[in-house]
Amino acid sequence: AGAAARWLGSALVLVYLHGCALRVWQWRSSEALYEADAIAWPTSVKTQHQIGTVYHAQNRLDEALQHYNASLLILDDNALTDHCAAQIFIETGRFAMAVERFEKIFRGHGVGFSQFNLYMLYIDYGFALVSLAHFEEAIPSLQTGLNKNMAVPHGLNAMGYAYTSLNMLQEAQDAFAKGLEYDPDNAVLWSNLAVVWMAGGALQQAAQGLEKALQLEPDNPAALQNAQLLQDAMENGGYVAARPRLELFFTRMM
Repeated sequence: AGAAARWLGSALVLVYLHGCALRVWQWRSSEALYEADAIAWPTSVKTQHQIGTVYHAQNRLDEALQHYNASLLILDDNALTDHCAAQIFIETGRFAMAVERFEKIFRGHGVGFSQFNLYMLYIDYGFALVSLAHFEEAIPSLQTGLNKNMAVPHGLNAMGYAYTSLNMLQEAQDAFAKGLEYDPDNAVLWSNLAVVWMAGGALQQAAQGLEKALQLEPDNPAALQNAQLLQDAMENGGYVAARPRLELFFTRMM
């Protein structure tokens, strides 16, 4: 009996040591850890969300979305997970689907959001609305988010885009200029600001803005197109023959 007990004890120790070694090996990376957990606990809301964030950070967007949706099948009222899915829809140009997710979030309880990160929700919702040309609807959401955290250049750019599209040029200029305070080397913001100056007849300022944009990104298609329009306007008494091109850009916040 004593020998059997010792054998059983030794076997249990070996099993324990093997399990410890395996778990330590899984800790070699977030991906390895959460993939193992997703296999072991496929009905864990947190695990499915976490492996989704790992794939999302690696730009493995289809796999990330699969795990976000798997998490939501377990617990549907999780605003943070829905927001991550909405960001993937924005990043892949499926803006209407992003808006649907945001509207679902606002019907729920806001699980995963509090005062420190709520700005992301409003800014990204506003961004999706601007992308769908719902400018008047987008501005209040963008403003709400920016009031909570102004240091979001893609949100300020979207605000300026919306204001420019509504011919509210002073407000647009203010938004683009504020964006450049936080991201002075952003060619899109410089080009968009130049568009506002072109629309307002300030062609010399527009030329300076586009020069800066093209210094930063010499091959930027919108800046090149706008520079050609500006050159033509300067050669034709200031008349801008076509609508200058505005751009959006998106920076993922997680």
